[in-house]
Amino acid sequence: MIVESRPFEEAENRYAALDSGTLKTVVREGMLLMSLDERKKFVCALETEMNNFASTMRSYLVPLGIYGREPSDLTPNEVGHLVRFLKIINPNLMPSIERVLFEYSPFFGELELPNSQSA
Repeated sequence: MIVESRPFEEAENRYAALDSGTLKTVVREGMLLMSLDERKKFVCALETEMNNFASTMRSYLVPLGIYGREPSDLTPNEVGHLVRFLKIINPNLMPSIERVLFEYSPFFGELELPNSQSA
């Protein structure tokens, strides 16, 4: 029964091992590989996961100085900055964020993530 969740668990461990700055870079670079439609879907999926966790994306955008825009209009740099901020101030949201990262192939298919077991 856990066999299906194994790829996600491995991905979760890889993202959990990243420091917040590296995670920001991975998110930004991964989003740059996406089409505009994929970016919007990614941000909407991220927002949905946050809402499921009883949190709102907008409540974190304002403290970052990102005002008056729809979450789906965020740039890759802004989303990377948001994820970095969330990892630092609300690590309890990271499993939700990691689920979304796992769903989008540019994060795994085309980017090299640092090994969590670096020497």
